[in-house]
Amino acid sequence: MATYTITIEDKTGGTILTSQTSAPAGTTITIFVSTNKGYNLVKYLVDGVEQTENTFVMPEKT
Repeated sequence: MATYTITIEDKTGGTILTSQTSAPAGTTITIFVSTNKGYNLVKYLVDGVEQTENTFVMPEKT
């Protein structure tokens, strides 16, 4: 089974971490966010799709 890397981009104003740095498709990944004073997380995307929870299921890449 292929393993895919999780890449975090544009994290100005705080820290964003994930429960894993890479995972096979179908794995549930948890996102941890800590914002600096005066900052708020606006949104996060997984493969261009806006997420509404602090977890996502690792998509399969083609």
